[in-house]
Amino acid sequence: MLRIRESQYRVLEAYQRRRFAKETAEHLLRDFPEKCGKLGLDAGNVVAFTEKGLDRARNLYELICSDDLRFFAECTVMLHPEFDLNDNVPWACTIMSDDSLTGSEKIAQIDESLLFEGTEPL
Repeated sequence: MLRIRESQYRVLEAYQRRRFAKETAEHLLRDFPEKCGKLGLDAGNVVAFTEKGLDRARNLYELICSDDLRFFAECTVMLHPEFDLNDNVPWACTIMSDDSLTGSEKIAQIDESLLFEGTEPL
């Protein structure tokens, strides 16, 4: 029987996180070039920017689903790098700080606000 030690699991998990951050960063540059440009993001710094946001999404909101994490990263470009913490996007901050919602429910409400309620990104 194959047995994976805890240390091996941690190495694999770190690799997967880096890979996901890199893929998400490439997505942001490709699909949001103007927004990334306004934030001063380019191939040299977008991965670190993305990793910081993804770490916040995992640690503060317990997001684990790749779709939720990717959308959170998109919001850091579309709305504000700290849209979840920043008073410049109060409606998003209110949703993200609602402890009665799961992380996925928070992301769904942000998505609905952007799509259906006409809430404009700043």
